[in-house]
Amino acid sequence: MLLGSLKFLNLSHCHGIVKSPDFAKLSALEHLVLEDCACLVEIDESIGMAEGLVLINLKDCILLKKLPEKFCTLKVLETLIISGCSNLSMLPAEMRTMESLKVFHADGLDFGDSNCTAHQNKSWREFIWGLVSVPKVSPQLSLASLPCNSITTLSLANCNLHDNSFPVDFRVAHSLEFLNLSNNPIRFLPDCFKGLKEVKIFRLRNCNQLQTLEDLPKILEFCTTDCPLLEKITFKPGLSFKKIFYPHKCENLLEMFSLFKIVPIENMDSELINRCGISDVEPMKSIQIRLYNLYTSAETKCSIQGVFENRQGRVLSIFYPGSSVPTWFTIQSSVPSLSFIVSHSNLQYLNTCVVYKVKPGEGIYFCLIFHNMTANKMIVYHPACYGIPEGGEYMTWLSHWRFGSHKMGPGDEVNISIFNYHDDQNFEVKEIGVYLVYEEQEQAGVHLGKHQKIQQPCDKISHCFVPVKAQPGAYHGSLAVQTPQIEIVGWTYLGKYTGDPSSPFMLYQ
Repeated sequence: MLLGSLKFLNLSHCHGIVKSPDFAKLSALEHLVLEDCACLVEIDESIGMAEGLVLINLKDCILLKKLPEKFCTLKVLETLIISGCSNLSMLPAEMRTMESLKVFHADGLDFGDSNCTAHQNKSWREFIWGLVSVPKVSPQLSLASLPCNSITTLSLANCNLHDNSFPVDFRVAHSLEFLNLSNNPIRFLPDCFKGLKEVKIFRLRNCNQLQTLEDLPKILEFCTTDCPLLEKITFKPGLSFKKIFYPHKCENLLEMFSLFKIVPIENMDSELINRCGISDVEPMKSIQIRLYNLYTSAETKCSIQGVFENRQGRVLSIFYPGSSVPTWFTIQSSVPSLSFIVSHSNLQYLNTCVVYKVKPGEGIYFCLIFHNMTANKMIVYHPACYGIPEGGEYMTWLSHWRFGSHKMGPGDEVNISIFNYHDDQNFEVKEIGVYLVYEEQEQAGVHLGKHQKIQQPCDKISHCFVPVKAQPGAYHGSLAVQTPQIEIVGWTYLGKYTGDPSSPFMLYQ
C-alpha cells in the first residue's frame, strides 16, 4: 500500500537480485540505487512507468548487459551512473534525446572503438574475405548515444579512449562543469572539448600517452598527475586556473602555462643571455646537471637549462656547476645575506648569484628573499627548479630579474637573503652576489661588453660570464621591524603531499 508513495529505493550490495523490481507500482520513485548488485542481469522494461526518476545508480553491476529501451522515456532523469558495468555492451540509441540528463558517469566502460572504421586501410580482398570468414561483430558502446549538449558532469575515466574515439559531431555543452578523462590513452585534448570557456573541475590522471594540453579553457580546479609523456600545458590567452593539483610524476613537463618554462640554454634569446652575463654558450652545451622540478617532484639529468617563471616571464634562473660568484657581480658577500642602496630611479634589471652545496641524499628547498626595507615590501621567490650538486661539489644559481620603479626606487635600502627550509647543517651557502643595471647602462650596452679575462682562480665555466664595470653604492643594513607587504613569486607550498593522488600539492591563484 505504501509503494505508490516511495521516493527513494536503495538496494545496494544485494547480491541475490537478478532482475530489478517491477516499477508499475513505483510511480513516485525519484532515486533508484542498485550499486554493487553483482548478480543483476536485467532492468525491467516497466522502468519507463517511474516517470519521476531523477537519479539512477547502477555502479558495479558487472553482469548487466543492456539498458531497456523504455529507459529513454524518462523525461526528468538528471543523473545516470553506470561506472563499473563492464559487461554493458551498448546504450540505447534514443538516449541522445534525453535532454534532462546532466550527470553521466561511465568509468571503466570500453568506448575505445566507438568511432573507428571497421575496414579502414584494408585491401578489397581482405574486405571480401572478412565478410565471409569473420562473424558479425557485436554492438559496441558509442559516445554518439549521449545527449552531450545537456550534460554538465561527464566522467569517462578508464574508458580506453583514444584520439579518434570521439565522434565528429560530439560537442559537449558550454556549461560543462566537471570533466574526468583519467586513465585513457589519449595524446591530446580532444577537439570536442576545445570550445569550452570554463570548467569547474578537470581531471587527467594516469594518462600514459598524453603529450600536450594546449589552449585549455578557464579551470577552477585542475588535476593532472602521473602523465609521464606530458610536455606542455597552456591556457587560452587571458585565461587561467583557480586551484591546481601539482603535476606529480609528469617528469617530462617542460612548460606549464604562466608558472614555468624550461628551455635549453643554447635555444634562448642571445640578448637575454648577454644580460645574464653569459658571452658564450658553447662551453656550456656539453655540461650535464641534475635538475629537480618541484612542480613534478621529478629529477632529470640534462644539459644546462634556462627556467622562466612568472606570467610576465620576468624571472629567469640558470643552474650550473661552479664554486664562486663571477667577479663582475659588484656586490658580494660570504654570508647568505647582503644589503645595498638603489642609486638610480630607472632600475632596469637585477642579477643575483648564489653558490651553495647540499649534502648528498638530502632534500633541497630554499627561497630567495628581496626585502625593500625603505618601502617595507618583500618578495619571496621559490624557484620552480633546483640544481642538485654532484657529490660534495658546489652549484651556482644565476637568477635574472626585471624590476619596476614600484618595486625598487631611488634611495631604497634593499636586503637580499637566502632562507633554507631544511636543516642548515645539510645546506651551505658559500657566496652570494648582486649586480644592478640601470636604464642608461642598458642603453649604452654595458651588459654586452667584450669578454675579459677574470684575474682570479675560477671554475670550469666562469669564463662564460662578462665582467661589467658599473657599481652601485652598497652597505649592510638591518631588517625592518614592521611586518612588510609580502609578494610570493614562483613555487608555492600549500600542503603536505601524502602519497595519495587524490590529495597532492595544491597551488591557488
